Amino acid sequence: MNTFTLILDFVLILIALVIIAQFATLAWVKRKSRSAIRSRYSPQDIIMQSLVANSFGQTSKGLSQVRGNGALVLTKDEIWFRLALPARELTIPLQSITSISIKESHLKKKKARPLLYIEFNSLWGIDSAAWLVKGPEEWKQAIETAIG
Repeated sequence: MNTFTLILDFVLILIALVIIAQFATLAWVKRKSRSAIRSRYSPQDIIMQSLVANSFGQTSKGLSQVRGNGALVLTKDEIWFRLALPARELTIPLQSITSISIKESHLKKKKARPLLYIEFNSLWGIDSAAWLVKGPEEWKQAIETAIG
């Protein structure tokens, strides 16, 4: 075997390991999310949920936040997000929501897909948060319907 073949084999093995690690991490996040949702809500309380919502952060926490995956739940009273690692929660009462939209970026972070963006009143004034979720338009419509 020549050096090129060895390097190519090494790169292919490395790529395979990264892919396996990503799938294992995603499975772990789903298990953590499922468990967190079960411990907080009964199934009949949940309007929508995502086990792997990707948080783009909360505006009041600043630009230095790292994106992370976790559980996002919509009920008739609130939107609840629990980051898998580190375990952090954000609860947004539906009555505090001032606007819901679809955006391309949040806190200077961007993906090729649209984000669910929610602006809300908090104890410290207007705040906002955004998530990369499957079907952001459906989430937006469901939240608007839940708000009435």
